[in-house]
Amino acid sequence: MLRNIELGREKALNIVYLKAISSLIQVKMIVLSCLFGKMRNLRHIIPFLMILLLLAVPNIFWAQEADWPWVFDGQNFAITNSLEDSFFPSIASNGQLYFVVWCQKTESGFDIFGARIAKGGHFIDEAPIRICTAEDDQMYPSVEWDGESFFVVWQDRRSGIRWDIYGARVKPEADPEEAVLDPDGIPIAVGRSSHDQVSPTLSFDGKNYLVVWQGKRNSKTWNIYLSMVSKNGEVINQKPVALAPFSKDQVFPAVSFNGYYYFVAWQERRSNQFWGIAGAIVLPLGEIGDSEKIKISVGEKIQISPAVDEKIQWDRWRPEISWDGRTHLITWISQREKDQWSIESKRFDPIFRNMDPEDLVLESDSASNVFPAVMWDDQKEEYLLFWEDDAAGKIYGTSLRAESRPFLESDAVEISASDANNPSMPKVSRIEDKILVIWHGTGPGGNWQVYGQRLKREVEPIPPPPEINLP
Repeated sequence: MLRNIELGREKALNIVYLKAISSLIQVKMIVLSCLFGKMRNLRHIIPFLMILLLLAVPNIFWAQEADWPWVFDGQNFAITNSLEDSFFPSIASNGQLYFVVWCQKTESGFDIFGARIAKGGHFIDEAPIRICTAEDDQMYPSVEWDGESFFVVWQDRRSGIRWDIYGARVKPEADPEEAVLDPDGIPIAVGRSSHDQVSPTLSFDGKNYLVVWQGKRNSKTWNIYLSMVSKNGEVINQKPVALAPFSKDQVFPAVSFNGYYYFVAWQERRSNQFWGIAGAIVLPLGEIGDSEKIKISVGEKIQISPAVDEKIQWDRWRPEISWDGRTHLITWISQREKDQWSIESKRFDPIFRNMDPEDLVLESDSASNVFPAVMWDDQKEEYLLFWEDDAAGKIYGTSLRAESRPFLESDAVEISASDANNPSMPKVSRIEDKILVIWHGTGPGGNWQVYGQRLKREVEPIPPPPEINLP
C-alpha cells in the first residue's frame, strides 16, 4: 500500500510538471516570436505575456477559495431536555444511525446516557438509554463503532476514591432495555490503578479497540496510558501500558487507525512554562483474540509541534487526529499571544514523515478559536473542520481541500444558530451525504444541554437536456 501511495504521488507530480513545462514552452515560443519582431512592439506584448503566465499556472501565485459543500438540513435541535446539566457529548455512526453519548447530572452523581438518532434526524427511542448509572460520578464519554455494536468508554469514580476507566457495548437496533450489553460497565474495567485515570478516547482497527487515556504515574505526574479491548468486551492486557513515560505531564490524548497501525497524539509539557504536541505509533502484535499472545509495540516519540530544534515560545493544546487514507492530519489549539487562540495543524505521510515544515494556521480570524473537530469526507475528498469561537459564542465550520498546500479553505459557516448560549466542544459524524454536528451549551433554563445540527451535501443542479429540433 505504501508503495502504491508513493507511485500515485509521483504520477500526480509528473502531471503537474508536464502541464507547467507545456505552459512554459508556449510562453517561450511567444517570446521568441517577439524577438524576431520589431523591438518597438515588444513593450505592447510584455503585459500580455505576464497575463498569459499567470493564467498558465494560477496556483503558484494565489490561493483559490474552496466552496462550502453543505447546506442546513433543518434547524438546530435539542438532543437532551433534562432538568439537570447534560454535557461533554461524543458521537459515532454505523452507516444507518447516529449514536450520541453524554454525561448527565442525576441524584447519584453524573451518569452516562445515549440517544440513537436516525439519518433523517428523528429520535429512535422515546427516552435516552441509560448506559451507566453506578454510584458516584461517570463523566467524559467517548464512543466508536466496530461493525456489530457501539463501544462507549468513560472515566468512573464509583470507588469513591479515584477515577478509573470503564466501558460498555451498546447494540444499535435492540430495545432500549436490552441495548446495553454491559450495564454499568461490568465487567469492562479498562484502566484501573492506585492513581486517577481520566479523559479516555478510543479507535477501532477492525478487530480490537485501542483505548487511550491520561493517568497519574504518581501523585503529581500525568502520563498517557493505553489498553486493548476486543469486540466481545474482553480487556486483552489487564495491566495498562505506559505509552511514553515522561517526567513531565502528558494529557488529552487523541488516537486514529490508518489500516496498519494506530497513531496517538497528546499534549505534553515541554518546559516549566509551555506545552507542545507529541505523538507515537502503536502497533498491536500477535493473534487477535488470544490474550496470551497479544503484545503492544510502541514506537519512538515524535515531536509534532514545536519541532525538536524549535525554540518554544507559546502553548499548543488538545490535539485531534484525522486519517484520509493518505495522510495523518493533526490539529490543535495554539496560543501565540496572550488571550489569543487559533487552530493550527500539521500533516504526516503514512510512514510519518513530516509534510509541512511549518505549522499550518487553519483558523485565526478570531482571537478565540478553540476545540477543533475534524472529519474526512472521502466523497468530496476534503476535510470538514468545526470549532468553537469562544469570543463570538458560536460554532463554525469550513471545508479544507486536501490536495493544496496550504489548504484551500471555504468561508466559515455558522453552525450554532439556536437560542442556546455558550456553545462549546463540537463533535461530528457522517452517514453518506449527511452529517450531524453536536455540541453542548446552556439552554433557556440556564442548565447545560446537548444540541445538534444536521447538514446535507449541496446537490449540484442537473443541466437541462439539449433541445431537439424536429424536422
